Amino acid sequence: MPSSLPNIGIIILAGGEGKRMGGVDKGWCLYQETPMIVQVLGALETQYQSLYGEDASRPFFISANRNLSDYQALDYPVISDKRPGFCGPLSGIESVFNAGQVRALKIDRWITYPVDSPIVPQDYLERMALVKSDRFGVWRAGSRSHFVNLSLPSGVLPEITQYLNFGNRSIKGWLTPRSQQTDFVSSLSGLSDDQTSSFLNLNSPSDLA
Repeated sequence: MPSSLPNIGIIILAGGEGKRMGGVDKGWCLYQETPMIVQVLGALETQYQSLYGEDASRPFFISANRNLSDYQALDYPVISDKRPGFCGPLSGIESVFNAGQVRALKIDRWITYPVDSPIVPQDYLERMALVKSDRFGVWRAGSRSHFVNLSLPSGVLPEITQYLNFGNRSIKGWLTPRSQQTDFVSSLSGLSDDQTSSFLNLNSPSDLA
């Protein structure tokens, strides 16, 4: 492992209601004839092995609230939200952080990725892993910031829990008071800012066509 890279944990966010998809579990929607969860995991696994070596343990977690046995069949820990109902991706992040503490994992930085973006930027993990230890990272593609794509220091669990306990859900809202500590991270793979297809976000059945 390159000395400049921290120990990372990777959270695949697949716990949403899928309202704009008609209530289906987006992780199992087919894109180019393959479930999106399979595409996302495959791309991130390849990047992780390239950065940390093929023999490195793969600290992947799937945040999911439905079809749990199907996700578990992918051979990664599946963590459901500890809060009742669908409280948004920040609740899923909180639950995985808690699971990481229970398992005494040595994670310096957590990186999130939503299951409904099946085309993963080729340098996503490396760019997000290199965010400085005391800062927050948000992915930016072109002119758009993707607040569900995060790079977080491992010590922020109490802040997330406090924010959620007040009934808040918005990741952007949680980060607003931390704007001076937030870096916006972009790909260096040479893709044009106008190539919106390089970072698809699929929210409706028509997007899958």
